[in-house]
Amino acid sequence: MSKQEWDAELRFLLETLSNDQEDRTDADTEYDDDADEMRDMAKEKIKSLYGEDGLEKGYDELVGNKKVSDILKNCSISLTYDTAEELSNEIGRYIRSDSDGDPQYWPLVKRVTISLPRSPTLLDTIVLVDLPGAGDANKQRDEMWKECLSRCASIWIVNDINRALSDKEAQKIFQESLRSIAGGGECHNITFICTKTDNINPKELKKNDKITDEKLQISEFKDSPDFKKREKQACIRYRNEKTKEKFGKNHKAKIKNFLLGENVDSDKYFDVFTVSSQEYSAIEEGEDTTLDCHETGLD
Repeated sequence: MSKQEWDAELRFLLETLSNDQEDRTDADTEYDDDADEMRDMAKEKIKSLYGEDGLEKGYDELVGNKKVSDILKNCSISLTYDTAEELSNEIGRYIRSDSDGDPQYWPLVKRVTISLPRSPTLLDTIVLVDLPGAGDANKQRDEMWKECLSRCASIWIVNDINRALSDKEAQKIFQESLRSIAGGGECHNITFICTKTDNINPKELKKNDKITDEKLQISEFKDSPDFKKREKQACIRYRNEKTKEKFGKNHKAKIKNFLLGENVDSDKYFDVFTVSSQEYSAIEEGEDTTLDCHETGLD
């Protein structure tokens, strides 16, 4: 982004942090939760660029930071690497808030374009846009994803399976996507991709859902050396199917409401996939895994 854009956002971030958190009422709980999320994001951005002590400084001190000012002068940075692994290792600080290393520049980034040399056929037909998502403290980025939706032919909403159904940002993107379809936008399909399906606690799942080994179709005895593996595999399958069923129940009705009634074929606009990249990578490496390749959702 430009220096002017960052100066404006920095003022907004500092204003967000300065808001008084006292004198809350029960009626303000939902609002306060959203405000807390905004404050946490503001802290994260300032710490990433200016360090922990940046939280104790005011606008005049921060805006004069030479390191940040030098980065903003050109408004763009070009990175060239021979392999995807090298690019992945370096680009993290520009696009991910959880990346390691110091410094981190992701709060300054408005857009990242990745191109593949000598691949004209692919690039002429497919453009992947990784949107920043809803709720960004940067107002421009928060509006950007809405503007892009109407131009996307297909929308993928990616989320950890443990919060795929409850995540507020995902639901907001889903609603905006439906509005885009109903308004005649380019989008013709919305896909939820539920990740990390291998991250599961079988004992907890069985207790919460009151489900037995018999219902899970686990044939091994509990003292069998293969029981734990089969139990986890069965629980992953069960949760995957249950998640897809819940998505269908919760979202297909919304699709019908937005897209003009019961006669609309909701399956035409809506898909759900459950995937485990960790299990798939382990299979590729020839390691012992809980799931087979098909069950990872990535074959």
